[in-house]
Amino acid sequence: ADGKKGNGANPTMEAPKGGPPLLNVIMLYMTLLGLGVIGGYGAFFVMFHERCVGLLQQAEETYNSSKIEWQAKHQQVISEKNECLNPLQKLQGKLQEHSTLAEKHRVLEKRHDEATSKLDALQQSKDESDGIRAKLESQITEIQTQLKEANQKVAEAVNKRGEIEKDLQTRLEIAQNELSQKVVELKELQESNQKAVATINEKREIEKDLKMRLDIAQDELAQKAADFKELQELKKACPESSESSGDTAALESDLKTVTTFVQNRAERMCRMEYGKGPFLIQFNVRFPEEEETQSFQVQLASLTDMPHTIFVLMELISLKSYHGTVIKSAGGGIIEAGNLADADNAVATKVLNRLVKYGYEKPVSFVEISSSLQHDELTVGFVGSGPALAINTADNTKERGPEGRNDPCFGKVVSGHDTLVRIQQAGEDSSFELVSIERVRASQQ
Repeated sequence: ADGKKGNGANPTMEAPKGGPPLLNVIMLYMTLLGLGVIGGYGAFFVMFHERCVGLLQQAEETYNSSKIEWQAKHQQVISEKNECLNPLQKLQGKLQEHSTLAEKHRVLEKRHDEATSKLDALQQSKDESDGIRAKLESQITEIQTQLKEANQKVAEAVNKRGEIEKDLQTRLEIAQNELSQKVVELKELQESNQKAVATINEKREIEKDLKMRLDIAQDELAQKAADFKELQELKKACPESSESSGDTAALESDLKTVTTFVQNRAERMCRMEYGKGPFLIQFNVRFPEEEETQSFQVQLASLTDMPHTIFVLMELISLKSYHGTVIKSAGGGIIEAGNLADADNAVATKVLNRLVKYGYEKPVSFVEISSSLQHDELTVGFVGSGPALAINTADNTKERGPEGRNDPCFGKVVSGHDTLVRIQQAGEDSSFELVSIERVRASQQ
Protein backbone atom coordinates (compact mmCIF):
# COMPACT_ATOMS: atom_id res chain seq x y z
CA ALA A 1 0.00 0.00 0.00
CA ASP A 2 2.86 2.33 0.67
CA GLY A 3 4.29 1.51 -2.74
CA LYS A 4 1.03 2.25 -4.47
CA LYS A 5 0.71 5.42 -2.50
CA GLY A 6 4.17 6.38 -3.47
CA ASN A 7 3.43 5.75 -7.12
CA GLY A 8 0.34 7.86 -6.85
CA ALA A 9 2.21 10.68 -5.19
CA ASN A 10 5.04 10.76 -7.80
CA PRO A 11 3.11 12.48 -10.63
CA THR A 12 4.39 16.01 -10.97
CA MET A 13 2.23 18.95 -10.08
CA GLU A 14 2.19 20.42 -13.62
CA ALA A 15 -0.56 22.71 -14.88
CA PRO A 16 -2.74 21.27 -17.60
CA LYS A 17 -1.37 22.10 -21.06
CA GLY A 18 -4.77 22.41 -22.62
CA GLY A 19 -6.75 25.65 -22.59
CA PRO A 20 -10.19 27.00 -23.22
CA PRO A 21 -11.15 27.12 -27.00
CA LEU A 22 -12.14 30.78 -26.71
CA LEU A 23 -8.49 31.82 -26.45
CA ASN A 24 -7.65 30.13 -29.75
CA VAL A 25 -10.48 32.01 -31.46
CA ILE A 26 -9.37 35.25 -29.86
CA MET A 27 -5.78 34.76 -31.02
CA LEU A 28 -6.92 33.92 -34.57
CA TYR A 29 -9.12 37.00 -34.58
CA MET A 30 -6.19 39.06 -33.27
CA THR A 31 -3.96 37.71 -36.00
CA LEU A 32 -6.40 38.54 -38.79
CA LEU A 33 -6.99 41.99 -37.39
CA GLY A 34 -3.25 42.53 -37.06
CA LEU A 35 -2.72 41.59 -40.70
CA GLY A 36 -5.49 44.00 -41.71
CA VAL A 37 -4.04 46.77 -39.59
CA ILE A 38 -0.64 46.34 -41.31
CA GLY A 39 -2.21 47.59 -44.54
CA GLY A 40 -3.83 50.53 -42.77
CA TYR A 41 -2.45 53.51 -40.99
CA GLY A 42 -0.18 53.44 -37.91
CA ALA A 43 -2.35 55.10 -35.32
CA PHE A 44 -5.16 52.54 -35.60
CA PHE A 45 -2.64 49.69 -35.46
CA VAL A 46 -1.17 50.97 -32.18
CA MET A 47 -4.62 51.03 -30.60
CA PHE A 48 -5.37 47.57 -31.94
CA HIS A 49 -2.01 46.25 -30.70
CA GLU A 50 -2.66 47.62 -27.24
CA ARG A 51 -6.04 45.92 -27.32
CA CYS A 52 -4.44 42.66 -28.37
CA VAL A 53 -1.87 42.93 -25.59
CA GLY A 54 -4.70 43.46 -23.11
CA LEU A 55 -6.54 40.44 -24.46
CA LEU A 56 -3.36 38.40 -24.31
CA GLN A 57 -2.76 39.46 -20.74
CA GLN A 58 -6.35 38.57 -19.97
CA ALA A 59 -5.82 35.19 -21.59
CA GLU A 60 -2.64 34.66 -19.58
CA GLU A 61 -4.48 35.60 -16.43
CA THR A 62 -7.23 33.16 -17.37
CA TYR A 63 -4.61 30.52 -18.05
CA ASN A 64 -2.84 31.15 -14.78
CA SER A 65 -6.17 31.11 -12.95
CA SER A 66 -7.06 27.83 -14.66
CA LYS A 67 -3.63 26.48 -13.91
CA ILE A 68 -3.95 27.34 -10.24
CA GLU A 69 -7.46 25.89 -10.26
CA TRP A 70 -6.28 22.67 -11.83
CA GLN A 71 -3.34 22.53 -9.53
CA ALA A 72 -5.76 22.91 -6.66
CA LYS A 73 -7.91 20.18 -8.12
CA HIS A 74 -4.83 18.06 -8.63
CA GLN A 75 -3.88 18.57 -5.03
CA GLN A 76 -7.41 17.68 -4.07
CA VAL A 77 -7.24 14.54 -6.17
CA ILE A 78 -3.95 13.56 -4.64
CA SER A 79 -5.40 14.22 -1.24
CA GLU A 80 -8.43 12.15 -2.04
CA LYS A 81 -6.17 9.47 -3.50
CA ASN A 82 -4.14 9.43 -0.35
CA GLU A 83 -7.26 9.27 1.71
CA CYS A 84 -9.09 6.74 -0.47
CA LEU A 85 -6.55 4.32 -1.83
CA ASN A 86 -8.88 1.45 -1.71
CA PRO A 87 -11.53 2.66 -4.26
CA LEU A 88 -9.41 1.74 -7.28
CA GLN A 89 -11.95 2.72 -9.85
CA LYS A 90 -12.19 6.21 -8.37
CA LEU A 91 -8.48 6.50 -8.46
CA GLN A 92 -8.22 5.37 -12.05
CA GLY A 93 -10.85 7.97 -13.07
CA LYS A 94 -8.93 10.64 -11.33
CA LEU A 95 -5.78 9.50 -13.10
CA GLN A 96 -7.54 9.58 -16.45
CA GLU A 97 -8.89 13.05 -15.70
CA HIS A 98 -5.39 14.09 -14.72
CA SER A 99 -4.03 12.83 -18.03
CA THR A 100 -6.69 14.74 -19.89
CA LEU A 101 -5.86 17.88 -18.02
CA ALA A 102 -2.18 17.35 -18.72
CA GLU A 103 -2.89 16.97 -22.43
CA LYS A 104 -4.95 20.14 -22.40
CA HIS A 105 -2.11 21.83 -20.61
CA ARG A 106 0.30 20.81 -23.36
CA VAL A 107 -2.11 22.10 -26.05
CA LEU A 108 -2.50 25.33 -24.15
CA GLU A 109 1.27 25.75 -23.95
CA LYS A 110 1.56 25.06 -27.66
CA ARG A 111 -1.06 27.70 -28.39
CA HIS A 112 0.70 30.05 -26.03
CA ASP A 113 3.93 29.56 -28.01
CA GLU A 114 2.06 30.20 -31.28
CA ALA A 115 0.47 33.31 -29.81
CA THR A 116 3.87 34.51 -28.68
CA SER A 117 5.26 33.96 -32.20
CA LYS A 118 2.34 35.82 -33.71
CA LEU A 119 2.81 38.57 -31.15
CA ASP A 120 6.44 38.89 -32.25
CA ALA A 121 5.28 39.11 -35.88
CA LEU A 122 2.76 41.73 -34.87
CA GLN A 123 5.48 43.62 -33.08
CA GLN A 124 7.62 43.53 -36.23
CA SER A 125 4.63 44.73 -38.26
CA LYS A 126 4.13 47.46 -35.69
CA ASP A 127 7.73 48.56 -36.17
CA GLU A 128 7.20 48.65 -39.92
CA SER A 129 3.96 50.57 -39.41
CA ASP A 130 5.82 53.01 -37.18
CA GLY A 131 8.25 53.60 -40.05
CA ILE A 132 5.37 54.13 -42.46
CA ARG A 133 3.70 56.42 -39.92
CA ALA A 134 6.90 58.44 -39.63
CA LYS A 135 7.02 58.81 -43.40
CA LEU A 136 3.34 59.76 -43.46
CA GLU A 137 3.91 62.30 -40.71
CA SER A 138 6.80 63.73 -42.74
CA GLN A 139 4.59 63.93 -45.82
CA ILE A 140 1.81 65.47 -43.75
CA THR A 141 4.24 68.06 -42.47
CA GLU A 142 5.32 68.82 -46.02
CA ILE A 143 1.71 69.03 -47.16
CA GLN A 144 0.91 71.34 -44.26
CA THR A 145 3.83 73.54 -45.31
CA GLN A 146 2.56 73.58 -48.90
CA LEU A 147 -0.96 74.25 -47.64
CA LYS A 148 0.34 77.18 -45.62
CA GLU A 149 2.12 78.56 -48.68
CA ALA A 150 -1.05 77.98 -50.73
CA ASN A 151 -3.11 79.83 -48.11
CA GLN A 152 -0.67 82.72 -48.32
CA LYS A 153 -0.98 82.74 -52.10
CA VAL A 154 -4.76 82.58 -51.80
CA ALA A 155 -4.68 85.51 -49.41
CA GLU A 156 -2.47 87.42 -51.85
CA ALA A 157 -4.81 86.45 -54.70
CA VAL A 158 -7.81 87.62 -52.68
CA ASN A 159 -6.10 90.94 -52.02
CA LYS A 160 -5.14 91.22 -55.66
CA ARG A 161 -8.67 90.26 -56.67
CA GLY A 162 -9.96 93.07 -54.48
CA GLU A 163 -7.64 95.49 -56.21
CA ILE A 164 -8.66 94.14 -59.62
CA GLU A 165 -12.36 94.38 -58.72
CA LYS A 166 -11.79 97.91 -57.55
CA ASP A 167 -9.96 98.74 -60.77
CA LEU A 168 -12.68 97.05 -62.80
CA GLN A 169 -15.32 98.96 -60.91
CA THR A 170 -13.49 102.19 -61.70
CA ARG A 171 -13.19 101.20 -65.35
CA LEU A 172 -16.84 100.19 -65.39
CA GLU A 173 -17.85 103.57 -64.07
CA ILE A 174 -15.65 105.25 -66.67
CA ALA A 175 -17.13 102.99 -69.39
CA GLN A 176 -20.65 103.77 -68.18
CA ASN A 177 -19.87 107.46 -68.31
CA GLU A 178 -18.40 107.04 -71.79
CA LEU A 179 -21.43 104.97 -72.79
CA SER A 180 -23.74 107.68 -71.53
CA GLN A 181 -21.73 110.19 -73.53
CA LYS A 182 -21.87 107.91 -76.56
CA VAL A 183 -25.63 107.57 -76.14
CA VAL A 184 -25.94 111.34 -76.11
CA GLU A 185 -23.67 111.55 -79.15
CA LEU A 186 -25.68 108.78 -80.83
CA LYS A 187 -28.89 110.68 -80.22
CA GLU A 188 -27.26 113.79 -81.65
CA LEU A 189 -25.98 111.74 -84.58
CA GLN A 190 -29.45 110.30 -85.16
CA GLU A 191 -30.88 113.78 -85.13
CA SER A 192 -28.13 114.86 -87.54
CA ASN A 193 -28.87 111.84 -89.73
CA GLN A 194 -32.54 112.70 -89.74
CA LYS A 195 -31.65 116.25 -90.73
CA ALA A 196 -29.21 114.86 -93.32
CA VAL A 197 -31.89 112.54 -94.71
CA ALA A 198 -34.25 115.49 -94.92
CA THR A 199 -31.49 117.51 -96.61
CA ILE A 200 -30.77 114.62 -99.02
CA ASN A 201 -34.45 114.30 -99.85
CA GLU A 202 -34.60 118.04 -100.39
CA LYS A 203 -31.44 117.81 -102.49
CA ARG A 204 -32.97 115.03 -104.56
CA GLU A 205 -36.04 117.12 -105.14
CA ILE A 206 -33.82 120.03 -106.17
CA GLU A 207 -31.79 117.75 -108.45
CA LYS A 208 -34.96 116.34 -109.92
CA ASP A 209 -36.24 119.86 -110.56
CA LEU A 210 -32.87 120.92 -111.98
CA LYS A 211 -32.77 117.83 -114.17
CA MET A 212 -36.25 118.58 -115.48
CA ARG A 213 -35.32 122.19 -116.12
CA LEU A 214 -32.08 121.13 -117.75
CA ASP A 215 -33.94 118.74 -120.04
CA ILE A 216 -36.37 121.49 -120.96
CA ALA A 217 -33.50 123.88 -121.53
CA GLN A 218 -31.66 121.33 -123.65
CA ASP A 219 -34.79 120.76 -125.72
CA GLU A 220 -35.20 124.49 -126.12
CA LEU A 221 -31.51 124.78 -126.96
CA ALA A 222 -31.79 122.06 -129.57
CA GLN A 223 -34.82 123.79 -131.06
CA LYS A 224 -33.05 127.16 -131.00
CA ALA A 225 -29.99 125.60 -132.62
CA ALA A 226 -32.14 124.07 -135.33
CA ASP A 227 -33.88 127.40 -135.91
CA PHE A 228 -30.53 129.18 -135.95
CA LYS A 229 -29.15 126.70 -138.47
CA GLU A 230 -32.24 127.12 -140.63
CA LEU A 231 -31.90 130.90 -140.50
CA GLN A 232 -28.25 130.67 -141.46
CA GLU A 233 -29.18 128.55 -144.47
CA LEU A 234 -31.92 131.00 -145.42
CA LYS A 235 -29.48 133.84 -144.97
CA LYS A 236 -27.11 132.22 -147.45
CA ALA A 237 -29.91 131.50 -149.93
CA CYS A 238 -31.64 134.90 -149.76
CA PRO A 239 -30.37 138.48 -149.81
CA GLU A 240 -29.92 139.81 -146.31
CA SER A 241 -32.65 142.06 -145.12
CA SER A 242 -33.03 144.07 -141.98
CA GLU A 243 -35.90 141.87 -140.82
CA SER A 244 -33.95 138.63 -141.22
CA SER A 245 -30.93 140.22 -139.56
CA GLY A 246 -33.06 141.16 -136.59
CA ASP A 247 -34.48 137.65 -136.35
CA THR A 248 -30.97 136.17 -136.48
CA ALA A 249 -29.69 138.50 -133.78
CA ALA A 250 -32.68 137.71 -131.54
CA LEU A 251 -32.23 133.99 -132.14
CA GLU A 252 -28.52 134.25 -131.37
CA SER A 253 -29.34 136.11 -128.18
CA ASP A 254 -31.90 133.48 -127.16
CA LEU A 255 -29.45 130.71 -128.02
CA LYS A 256 -26.74 132.30 -125.93
CA THR A 257 -29.17 132.75 -123.02
CA VAL A 258 -30.28 129.13 -123.12
CA THR A 259 -26.68 127.93 -123.50
CA THR A 260 -25.57 129.98 -120.50
CA PHE A 261 -28.50 128.65 -118.47
CA VAL A 262 -27.63 125.03 -119.35
CA GLN A 263 -23.96 125.59 -118.53
CA ASN A 264 -24.75 127.16 -115.15
CA ARG A 265 -27.16 124.38 -114.25
CA ALA A 266 -24.66 121.72 -115.38
CA GLU A 267 -21.89 123.28 -113.31
CA ARG A 268 -24.08 123.44 -110.20
CA MET A 269 -25.23 119.84 -110.57
CA CYS A 270 -21.69 118.61 -111.24
CA ARG A 271 -20.41 120.33 -108.09
CA MET A 272 -23.22 118.81 -106.07
CA GLU A 273 -22.71 115.28 -107.41
CA TYR A 274 -18.99 114.99 -108.17
CA GLY A 275 -17.21 118.02 -106.69
CA LYS A 276 -15.60 120.97 -108.41
CA GLY A 277 -12.61 119.12 -109.90
CA PRO A 278 -10.29 119.07 -111.70
CA PHE A 279 -11.12 115.44 -112.56
CA LEU A 280 -8.82 112.57 -113.52
CA ILE A 281 -10.34 109.51 -115.21
CA GLN A 282 -8.80 106.12 -116.01
CA PHE A 283 -9.46 103.81 -118.97
CA ASN A 284 -9.02 100.11 -118.05
CA VAL A 285 -8.27 97.85 -121.04
CA ARG A 286 -7.92 94.05 -121.17
CA PHE A 287 -5.70 92.53 -123.82
CA PRO A 288 -6.16 88.91 -124.95
CA GLU A 289 -4.56 86.21 -122.77
CA GLU A 290 -3.70 88.72 -120.03
CA GLU A 291 -5.32 88.53 -116.61
CA GLU A 292 -4.33 92.01 -115.44
CA THR A 293 -5.80 95.06 -117.15
CA GLN A 294 -3.72 97.84 -118.67
CA SER A 295 -4.71 101.46 -118.29
CA PHE A 296 -4.14 105.05 -119.25
CA GLN A 297 -5.30 108.21 -117.50
CA VAL A 298 -6.86 111.39 -118.82
CA GLN A 299 -6.87 114.79 -117.13
CA LEU A 300 -10.15 116.60 -117.86
CA ALA A 301 -10.60 120.24 -118.69
CA SER A 302 -11.70 122.73 -116.03
CA LEU A 303 -15.35 122.55 -114.98
CA THR A 304 -15.74 126.31 -115.49
CA ASP A 305 -14.23 125.95 -118.99
CA MET A 306 -16.57 123.17 -120.22
CA PRO A 307 -19.32 122.66 -117.58
CA HIS A 308 -21.88 120.99 -119.85
CA THR A 309 -19.38 118.59 -121.47
CA ILE A 310 -17.68 117.62 -118.18
CA PHE A 311 -20.98 117.04 -116.39
CA VAL A 312 -22.31 114.88 -119.24
CA LEU A 313 -19.09 112.81 -119.24
CA MET A 314 -19.21 112.31 -115.47
CA GLU A 315 -22.84 111.24 -115.74
CA LEU A 316 -21.99 108.71 -118.47
CA ILE A 317 -19.16 107.31 -116.34
CA SER A 318 -21.46 107.12 -113.30
CA LEU A 319 -24.03 105.21 -115.36
CA LYS A 320 -21.29 102.73 -116.43
CA SER A 321 -22.02 103.50 -120.06
CA TYR A 322 -18.58 102.26 -121.17
CA HIS A 323 -18.34 99.04 -119.12
CA GLY A 324 -17.79 96.02 -121.37
CA THR A 325 -17.60 97.99 -124.62
CA VAL A 326 -14.57 98.01 -126.94
CA ILE A 327 -11.61 100.20 -127.75
CA LYS A 328 -9.86 100.01 -131.13
CA SER A 329 -7.83 101.90 -133.69
CA ALA A 330 -10.08 103.75 -136.16
CA GLY A 331 -7.29 104.93 -138.47
CA GLY A 332 -6.42 108.51 -139.26
CA GLY A 333 -4.60 108.94 -135.94
CA ILE A 334 -7.70 108.15 -133.85
CA ILE A 335 -8.53 105.46 -131.30
CA GLU A 336 -12.27 105.07 -130.66
CA ALA A 337 -13.71 103.89 -127.33
CA GLY A 338 -17.25 103.10 -126.23
CA ASN A 339 -18.76 102.99 -129.73
CA LEU A 340 -21.89 100.83 -129.34
CA ALA A 341 -21.74 99.83 -133.03
CA ASP A 342 -18.55 97.86 -132.30
CA ALA A 343 -19.71 96.38 -128.96
CA ASP A 344 -21.35 93.03 -128.30
CA ASN A 345 -25.09 93.09 -128.98
CA ALA A 346 -26.04 92.27 -125.39
CA VAL A 347 -23.71 94.93 -124.00
CA ALA A 348 -24.80 97.49 -126.58
CA THR A 349 -28.49 96.86 -125.88
CA LYS A 350 -27.99 97.12 -122.12
CA VAL A 351 -26.02 100.37 -122.38
CA LEU A 352 -28.40 101.88 -124.92
CA ASN A 353 -31.44 101.12 -122.75
CA ARG A 354 -29.71 102.81 -119.83
CA LEU A 355 -28.86 105.87 -121.93
CA VAL A 356 -32.43 106.14 -123.21
CA LYS A 357 -33.79 105.76 -119.68
CA TYR A 358 -31.75 108.72 -118.43
CA GLY A 359 -32.03 110.79 -121.62
CA TYR A 360 -28.40 110.43 -122.79
CA GLU A 361 -28.79 108.73 -126.17
CA LYS A 362 -27.32 111.96 -127.60
CA PRO A 363 -25.77 113.38 -124.42
CA VAL A 364 -24.02 116.52 -125.78
CA SER A 365 -26.58 119.22 -126.61
CA PHE A 366 -24.09 121.81 -127.93
CA VAL A 367 -20.36 122.09 -128.48
CA GLU A 368 -18.19 123.77 -125.87
CA ILE A 369 -14.71 124.79 -126.96
CA SER A 370 -11.89 124.60 -124.45
CA SER A 371 -9.37 127.41 -124.31
CA SER A 372 -6.51 124.90 -123.81
CA LEU A 373 -7.54 121.75 -125.74
CA GLN A 374 -7.70 121.73 -129.57
CA HIS A 375 -7.72 118.05 -130.71
CA ASP A 376 -3.94 117.93 -130.89
CA GLU A 377 -1.94 114.76 -130.17
CA LEU A 378 -2.98 112.70 -127.06
CA THR A 379 -6.18 114.66 -126.46
CA VAL A 380 -9.59 113.08 -125.89
CA GLY A 381 -13.08 114.15 -126.95
CA PHE A 382 -16.54 112.99 -127.94
CA VAL A 383 -17.32 111.60 -131.36
CA GLY A 384 -20.04 114.03 -132.45
CA SER A 385 -22.60 114.34 -129.64
CA GLY A 386 -21.39 111.13 -127.97
CA PRO A 387 -21.36 108.87 -126.12
CA ALA A 388 -18.51 107.38 -128.20
CA LEU A 389 -15.05 108.79 -127.41
CA ALA A 390 -12.05 109.52 -129.60
CA ILE A 391 -8.38 109.55 -128.48
CA ASN A 392 -6.20 111.56 -130.87
CA THR A 393 -2.86 109.83 -131.46
CA ALA A 394 -1.94 112.59 -133.93
CA ASP A 395 -2.81 116.26 -134.40
CA ASN A 396 -6.43 116.25 -135.66
CA THR A 397 -7.26 119.90 -135.01
CA LYS A 398 -8.10 120.62 -138.63
CA GLU A 399 -10.33 117.57 -139.10
CA ARG A 400 -12.12 117.61 -135.74
CA GLY A 401 -11.79 121.22 -134.58
CA PRO A 402 -14.06 124.22 -135.25
CA GLU A 403 -13.06 124.26 -138.92
CA GLY A 404 -13.88 120.56 -139.31
CA ARG A 405 -16.39 118.34 -137.48
CA ASN A 406 -16.25 120.57 -134.39
CA ASP A 407 -16.32 117.70 -131.85
CA PRO A 408 -15.99 118.57 -128.16
CA CYS A 409 -12.42 118.06 -126.85
CA PHE A 410 -12.34 117.72 -123.07
CA GLY A 411 -9.17 115.95 -121.88
CA LYS A 412 -5.47 115.17 -122.21
CA VAL A 413 -3.73 111.77 -121.78
CA VAL A 414 -1.25 112.11 -118.91
CA SER A 415 -0.11 108.48 -118.38
CA GLY A 416 -0.29 105.01 -119.94
CA HIS A 417 0.97 106.02 -123.38
CA ASP A 418 2.34 102.49 -123.95
CA THR A 419 -1.22 101.12 -123.74
CA LEU A 420 -2.31 103.47 -126.55
CA VAL A 421 0.73 102.42 -128.61
CA ARG A 422 -0.27 98.73 -128.30
CA ILE A 423 -3.83 99.51 -129.43
CA GLN A 424 -2.62 101.68 -132.31
CA GLN A 425 -0.12 99.07 -133.52
CA ALA A 426 -2.76 96.30 -133.49
CA GLY A 427 -4.51 97.95 -136.44
CA GLU A 428 -8.14 98.62 -137.32
CA ASP A 429 -9.06 94.94 -137.48
CA SER A 430 -8.30 94.34 -133.78
CA SER A 431 -10.50 95.44 -130.92
CA PHE A 432 -9.99 95.10 -127.18
CA GLU A 433 -12.33 95.04 -124.19
CA LEU A 434 -12.82 98.37 -122.48
CA VAL A 435 -13.41 97.00 -119.00
CA SER A 436 -14.38 100.34 -117.49
CA ILE A 437 -13.80 104.05 -117.27
CA GLU A 438 -13.60 105.25 -113.70
CA ARG A 439 -12.91 108.45 -111.87
CA VAL A 440 -9.58 108.33 -110.06
CA ARG A 441 -9.89 111.46 -107.99
CA ALA A 442 -11.49 114.88 -107.81
CA SER A 443 -8.82 117.11 -106.31
CA GLN A 444 -9.75 120.53 -104.98
CA GLN A 445 -8.44 123.59 -106.68
